[in-house]
Amino acid sequence: MSAIKLSQFFQKYNLTNSQSELVSKLEAFIDAPNSSQNIFLLKGYAGTGKTFITKGLTEYLKEIRRTFILAAPTGKAAKVIANKTQNEAYTIHKTIYSTNDIKEYKENENDKTYKFYFDLRVNEDSNNTIYIIDEASMISNIYSEPEFFRFGSGFLLQDLLKYINIDCNDHNKKIIFIGDNAQLPPIGMNFSPALDAQYLKQTFNLLVNDYELTEVVRQKSDSGILKNTVPIRKSLDNQTFNQLDIDTNYNDVAHIAHEDFLNTYLMQCNNRIDQDTIVIAFSNASVKEYNDKIREYFFPGNTNNITVNDKVLVVSNNANYEIFISNGDFGIIQEVSYKPEVKHIVTKNGIINETLYFRDVTILFHDINGVPHSIKSKIIENLLYSDKSNLSSNQHKALYVDFVMRNPHLKSNTKEWKDALKKDPYFNALKIKFGYAITCHKAQGSEWKNVFLNCKTHQSVLSQSYFRWIYTAITRSSEKLFTLDEPHFSPFTKMQQYNSPVLQPIETKEINDSTNNEFSAQITLPEFIEDAIYSETKKLLDQSDIKITDTIHNQYCEQYTLEYNNEICRIKFIYNSKNKITKVSAIETNTLAKLAEILLKSLENKTLFLANMAEDKKHFVFAENFLEEYYNAILNTISNYDIEIIQIEHFNYLERYTFKQNNEVSIIDFYYNGKKQFTRSQPQSNSSIELSKLILSLLN
Repeated sequence: MSAIKLSQFFQKYNLTNSQSELVSKLEAFIDAPNSSQNIFLLKGYAGTGKTFITKGLTEYLKEIRRTFILAAPTGKAAKVIANKTQNEAYTIHKTIYSTNDIKEYKENENDKTYKFYFDLRVNEDSNNTIYIIDEASMISNIYSEPEFFRFGSGFLLQDLLKYINIDCNDHNKKIIFIGDNAQLPPIGMNFSPALDAQYLKQTFNLLVNDYELTEVVRQKSDSGILKNTVPIRKSLDNQTFNQLDIDTNYNDVAHIAHEDFLNTYLMQCNNRIDQDTIVIAFSNASVKEYNDKIREYFFPGNTNNITVNDKVLVVSNNANYEIFISNGDFGIIQEVSYKPEVKHIVTKNGIINETLYFRDVTILFHDINGVPHSIKSKIIENLLYSDKSNLSSNQHKALYVDFVMRNPHLKSNTKEWKDALKKDPYFNALKIKFGYAITCHKAQGSEWKNVFLNCKTHQSVLSQSYFRWIYTAITRSSEKLFTLDEPHFSPFTKMQQYNSPVLQPIETKEINDSTNNEFSAQITLPEFIEDAIYSETKKLLDQSDIKITDTIHNQYCEQYTLEYNNEICRIKFIYNSKNKITKVSAIETNTLAKLAEILLKSLENKTLFLANMAEDKKHFVFAENFLEEYYNAILNTISNYDIEIIQIEHFNYLERYTFKQNNEVSIIDFYYNGKKQFTRSQPQSNSSIELSKLILSLLN
């Protein structure tokens, strides 16, 4: 009897259409030989069921007895996917690197300081293993080197592929990368290489298949958290960043003022330190402020004094304890020494002159499987209380100098020396920060029931980097999101309004002043195209003393006879069925003809509006999505005021709208820039003053 197929296994579930398509693609990928497909990218928007499909996939692989390994970039991310799939999961570092031995290297021959790296493990996994890597958007492929201990080559993605030896045809190993490429890319990169099919093909010559889930599953469709991510995701897909309005009118999304932060935070965590509540802020300095504020409540007067029951966050991988302690792991302080141990480290040449502060602590960690471990270690307080993300280069070097000075009897790079270095409590002191508030990069790959998000950053709000940042931050919340300083940018927010140079002085004129009919606050639209052409032509010729002495009406052509200084010429206006003037040309070649052509040339390619056009149902066509979105935004804004849009003309970086309300008409130019952001508006001089003011006030 042949093994059950993946699509058959998923028949017991009610899948969305896109999930069904994904399962079919995954089935083909799993069944195909390594030589035809070896990488699958399972991408998806937040709430589309990536984790659900992953859980079903692992259950299927267990049923058909095919080996798989579940891994993620951080310990917290590994715990999340392990909990949701009910399978063991590990960090990528623990999966592919050997921490039994350290190897030394020098960056150059003149470097007197040795550095060390953990090499790749020997891969003893079965030949048909499938590696399922969650939160793959976080996997970097640029050089990463801590001050002394490096993992592999320093290129995580490259090392992962080398460990699996993925491009070898002697086995049937495969990788499934799972993630959301709208999230923050790895630090130092502007895209997520492990989720980029083109990059994987070109850089590693891999055979890549992919699928992206876009349909939010029904049971999550009412989530305000997810509803706020949809327009952000759409903007990222379209590369258009001209509006961002976080809607807090949901049961699971709420705005809070800064003065209400602490009380709301304490209410959510029931006045105790819990693991379900987190604060996310942009900078390390802002994170420190929140940590200090929360700790002042729980541990009054101990802002610079770590305390039993403090929640802490590991900020650097450490493989030198009984369990692998991963960057991003949270722990609880169980014991702490009464006062810090102070070390003054000074080299003979004075280049290193640092004071380091250590504490002896016991920290409770839970491993990937949830098993508790009480780890006795030293911590470096210089980092703990600072607003920096890590120790300085000189502080790191001081740790090494201190080790060398304390061990003069050990010969460099011998086995004894390396063993002593791995076990040295000062050199391997844990690098931790307080864990009540964290940056978005540290939060990535994790989720909490309650997230407090300070949305303020030093980035431009209407930029790709900010959209990725806030999308990642919002999706860290599984139940309740509280926002501070959330953005409310409509398409009109950045738009500066300019009055027409003619409009401003006319404001004091009487509406029925017959000498200013063309600029009056009431304009009557012509009913016929012939009248419209005459009106536009006269308006332009009135700038001079050129007179219209005769008109001839032909089908789709108007011919005018003009007179000036005893000179006569004839001008032809060709127009089409859409009331657009396509050509303006003179029949004669005299001086008047040349002057008239110059004055009237602006009418070419202009569509004229008639009284009955507003009664027609308009179906405007837009060359780009953001222009149509802008139109819809204007339409929604004016819909309750009986204002109609009767014409839109498209120019380079300019949309010209003609609005009508009763007998009043306003023509407004809306300018946009190369970033697809509308920047200013300006009514034309022949617009109704009152209607223009009303429209611009509504869009303000």
